[in-house]
Amino acid sequence: MKQPKFSIIIPVYKAEKTIHKCLDSILAQTVTDFELILVNDGSPDNSGAICDEYAAKDNRIKVLHKKNGGASAARNIGLNKAIGENVCFVDSDDYVAPDFLDIFGECRADITIQGMYVKKPEDAQEQYWQIIEDTYDAEKIGLMMDNLYKSRNTGFLVTRAFKRKIIEANELRLNERYRLREDEEFVWRYMCKCKTFATVNKGAYHYEMPDFSLKYIHIDSDSDFNCTKSIIQHIVFLTDKYNHPCIVNNINRLAYIIQNSYRKKDFDYSRTNKYLIEFQQFYKKVKGNRNLNKKSKIIYYMIGTHTPKFLHKIYNKILSRR
Repeated sequence: MKQPKFSIIIPVYKAEKTIHKCLDSILAQTVTDFELILVNDGSPDNSGAICDEYAAKDNRIKVLHKKNGGASAARNIGLNKAIGENVCFVDSDDYVAPDFLDIFGECRADITIQGMYVKKPEDAQEQYWQIIEDTYDAEKIGLMMDNLYKSRNTGFLVTRAFKRKIIEANELRLNERYRLREDEEFVWRYMCKCKTFATVNKGAYHYEMPDFSLKYIHIDSDSDFNCTKSIIQHIVFLTDKYNHPCIVNNINRLAYIIQNSYRKKDFDYSRTNKYLIEFQQFYKKVKGNRNLNKKSKIIYYMIGTHTPKFLHKIYNKILSRR
């Protein structure tokens, strides 16, 4: 098979209500030189059969069926099978405009990032999150980070075109141990391998933002903490700085995870103490930064790493009243 310009990978799970709109939007692309890899992640509904129906009508579509293992595992299987020059990801409950692939252009940079349309659960209308158009090299990393932060587009997997040769040369795959923000963690690891970057002030991806308070209610704290820590470390590697808001916001997230660990009925002192030690190491790098929130400051100054267990209980009581 001739190498297509793009490989589009879609993990599919319980998507029978949205998959038709998603797949139809991809097949309507003005750029037709692509392969579409659908990974049915053990869907208990009719999603897998729908994927097979589409594949029977278009030889650009490959369908892979697997036992349920999560979106990261499904995306990784897609990466294992991809042969395109560039790789894009789409989620089965979203859709794209006909110029989604066209906006990425020739993909001359190691990574190309476009804007996106976002519909939040509480909003009646979707909003366009525009992005400043520019090209960047190692000397302009700081400018790129500022622009991505202002565009609220720091870690979305679905707005990016990746070079498959970079993915394969560095054996990059999504970390299947992470269940929250694993896509963003992959983005930062990939970007650490890039020398050139491009942003395009157009967008064709339509993202239906879920209610995260419901979707991720039972996330394992180790997974959340370690994924966030990895994001921090890779952004620091990329920028060689600690004080960027992207990093400070993630340090605030570590504090949020620690706070939640106190609320758990099966509170584990040794685990939380480990979190505290690692949190303090990051906090000291940005101490005094105006983007540090109250939770971070309270945990750093009042809890510490050698606080007796009874103070943990007191802190837990305080939190339970909020």
